Amino acid sequence: QKWIIKKLQEQLKFIHYLGEHSTLSVLDVNKFTSLVHNSQESINIADNIDSIRGFEGAVAAQYFQLLAKVLPDSLGFSGRNRRPPKDPFNAVLSLGYTLLYFEAVRQCYLAGLDAYSGFYHTVYTGRASLACDLIEPVRALYDQWLREQFVQRNLRLEDFSFKEEACVMGKAGRARFYEEYEEVAKKSRKIMRELLRQLLQDMRLFSQCEDSSIFELPDIYSIEDKNEVDY
Repeated sequence: QKWIIKKLQEQLKFIHYLGEHSTLSVLDVNKFTSLVHNSQESINIADNIDSIRGFEGAVAAQYFQLLAKVLPDSLGFSGRNRRPPKDPFNAVLSLGYTLLYFEAVRQCYLAGLDAYSGFYHTVYTGRASLACDLIEPVRALYDQWLREQFVQRNLRLEDFSFKEEACVMGKAGRARFYEEYEEVAKKSRKIMRELLRQLLQDMRLFSQCEDSSIFELPDIYSIEDKNEVDY
């Protein structure tokens, strides 16, 4: 509940930003604000995962519809699609979400947690479900960064090609993407670490285990925080 509500709050921040820095209308922003607030209230009192998924999914659908309104028509973005992504924006969304997923796996293990034991994403063979949970609150941060890459023309339509139904980013685009990606990766990493700290605090609070030391962060976690290592 906490992590999905944070995701909705971050999406709302991005939409408010677009309301101030793009052609997105006040009416669109206000409607989305009401949807998020109502969904947050419903999620807070939800008693099962499926209900939470339903509210989160409704917000996500509207969120991507609004995002489509402020992206260049030339990108052909009309909403989220994947496997394969069919337009440039979705292609780089999928790439970025994959990178965030592997960073989340790493952060889970650094915190001493099993990346495969999730809450929102239930246990599924071959999937690091806790890592999937962990990237939900940072998706909007990446979305906003990615939009700026296209607005500033660091990524351009000519960087992409189409193979059957799939949209693929070329070598020149990938080079510029990875050169800039660490900017958003560093911010995402900090958020992930704080979320995992809070998770361990909650686990300690609700656990009946007498040894509370098992909920303490390993030393390597503090060392990396202090050094702010780039990868």
